[in-house]
Amino acid sequence: MNLKIRRKLESDKLLHMDVRYSYEGKVFNLGEIFDWAIHGKMGAITTLSRLYFNGELISADKGFAIKMLENLIARQPSVPNGVHLNLGAYYSKIESYDKAIALYCKLEELKYAPAIIRLAMHYNKGIGVDVNLNISKQKLVLASGLGHIGAKNLLAMHYIKHESLYQKIKGIIMLFINVPRKIYLLTFKRDDEDQLL
Repeated sequence: MNLKIRRKLESDKLLHMDVRYSYEGKVFNLGEIFDWAIHGKMGAITTLSRLYFNGELISADKGFAIKMLENLIARQPSVPNGVHLNLGAYYSKIESYDKAIALYCKLEELKYAPAIIRLAMHYNKGIGVDVNLNISKQKLVLASGLGHIGAKNLLAMHYIKHESLYQKIKGIIMLFINVPRKIYLLTFKRDDEDQLL
């Protein structure tokens, strides 16, 4: 771990020793999470980076949160794609779109659908790139082909909003097919008056 990152974590640990943190139904002492992060535990590092970025329980420090993930990725290139995706989201939130898009493009090469969807959204909304609905659609087609249900729904919405009548109908059918099949039974309690004939 980078020495500057380690020192900041050790310093901040002293300020947060007794703070409780709840995650997935378990309650942790934040000091423990700092210890685990200092010892290189990936889950603790990603958790603390999120807390720093969002200013939850810890004073917000977006730059430090980003450095934590950058350092983790540099030390362990085989970290899960989700860590890279989170770093891309951090870049986007601080409007460092060139870095976010570059990261999403690397993940696209690995066929990681959530990153492909984020690229599609950048092109759809013109965030860090010029609006290009054709590229956005191509990305959504790719992510849909990988089986990502969110991408399928976004592609269906793209067809409905931006395409010809035939494609709009195709989009509506896609949405219908992608909706989970659940039947909700509604029961109504009758009043005594309803029972009188």
